[in-house]
Amino acid sequence: MGRARKVRGEAEILQREAAIASAEVAADLVHTAHLTVRDAGRVLGLSHQRITQLLKAASGKGKRSRGRGIRVAGAGRSQRDQGV
Repeated sequence: MGRARKVRGEAEILQREAAIASAEVAADLVHTAHLTVRDAGRVLGLSHQRITQLLKAASGKGKRSRGRGIRVAGAGRSQRDQGV
């Protein structure tokens, strides 16, 4: 049981790192390469809604981003909420 908890913690860290990297690339694609949000989504394999979320979180303008940074799906849920 301890190993499972450790691996879940490591997975959450990796998810956060992936979200941060995605946000940085999304910002580069939209602001530097002048792609549309939809085109950036296609390039990254994400929805245009997720690209918008990442851009807002990275800039600190999203409602939920105040002091929390980029939100990761499933992060912060209890084991019961995740079906474990």
